[in-house]
Amino acid sequence: MLDIFVGTFLVADRSDINNPRTYAGKLFRLISPNFRYIAKYDYNTGVEVNFEDISKEALIRLAVDFIACMTDSYAMKMYQELTGIKLPSSN
Repeated sequence: MLDIFVGTFLVADRSDINNPRTYAGKLFRLISPNFRYIAKYDYNTGVEVNFEDISKEALIRLAVDFIACMTDSYAMKMYQELTGIKLPSSN
């Protein structure tokens, strides 16, 4: 899944990541809002920065943190859905 998330975030434009209709945007929306907030929070100034100001490094950290916190069963289910091995459930 690192290949999927990090690879997409590295090559995608910011407008693609911020657009929920693109593949990069759909992947970005899968990440918990809590993780996205942490990626946008600047600990030096104590304020939330604009999405356009998030570095590629922060996007990679965001993807790694999100994947690292998954349970094994959730990670397996998401991987199968992202690669087309299994269709997403309607639940």
